[in-house]
Amino acid sequence: KHSSIIIEEAEQNLFPKAQKETVEYIVEQISDENNLFMMTHSPYVLSTLNILMMAYKAGNINEVSKEKVAELFNEKQWINPNDFSAYYLEDGITRDIKGRTGLISENEIDEISDNIQEDFEELLDIYREHKNDK
Repeated sequence: KHSSIIIEEAEQNLFPKAQKETVEYIVEQISDENNLFMMTHSPYVLSTLNILMMAYKAGNINEVSKEKVAELFNEKQWINPNDFSAYYLEDGITRDIKGRTGLISENEIDEISDNIQEDFEELLDIYREHKNDK
């Protein structure tokens, strides 16, 4: 019954699994009469949105793919990438982060995960190299 629905940081205080389930539920509630605006800092929310767009793409190849995707995700959760926009806001400037595939291509929010993993791997290399030096 609303034309625009605005949700700010739906992920707040939720574990990753609950974030995924919350996004799936919210998307399922949206109809052609609604516009959803969602602000997030969560890579889990962005990844879930990407998955739901990929479900749409994979599910619309043919009837067999549609049945297989429907076993994984309710068709009401599928997001048509043509009906979706994603932007990154930094210093008051917005930048479109959808790639040529129609999916979110850049996830600068989660870039820190790569940095953390690199740090861990460096420490692990040092540990392995020197653990027998005692």
